[in-house]
Amino acid sequence: MREMKRDPMLPFVKMVALGLLVVLFGIWVFKNNLKSTNSAITSSEIVAMKKLHFYDHHNGMVKITDVNGNVLTFIDGEAFAKVLIRNLVRKRISIGIGPEEPFELISRKGGLLSLRDPVSDLHLDVTAFGQSNSEVFTRLINGEES
Repeated sequence: MREMKRDPMLPFVKMVALGLLVVLFGIWVFKNNLKSTNSAITSSEIVAMKKLHFYDHHNGMVKITDVNGNVLTFIDGEAFAKVLIRNLVRKRISIGIGPEEPFELISRKGGLLSLRDPVSDLHLDVTAFGQSNSEVFTRLINGEES
């Protein structure tokens, strides 16, 4: 009788195929069930909204003004808020838009606080970054001085 030779790569090929199936299944589950969408940001009821302009100040702070040009606050030590604002402004500059159009700070029912750029229609849920990181924006929407 003839002895059949078994391919030594067969177990490896089976493991790779199984791994690929697991990855594809994981991607499908994430895409269809777990992925967060901006629908929560845009569909909930607006409680309060402020239109704001952001400017880099000469001493490294970020100056925040309302639509009338009144200075609301300066952000100095809050690195998260400064980085977030500068990235939003940088995105605008990259598409050739300046500070003419204000950003919108929106408080929604259920405590969701988001920053929206009406130029690019970019929505950022600032509450998702934690209470300490969103504190500056909470004070702004509540009209508190910092």
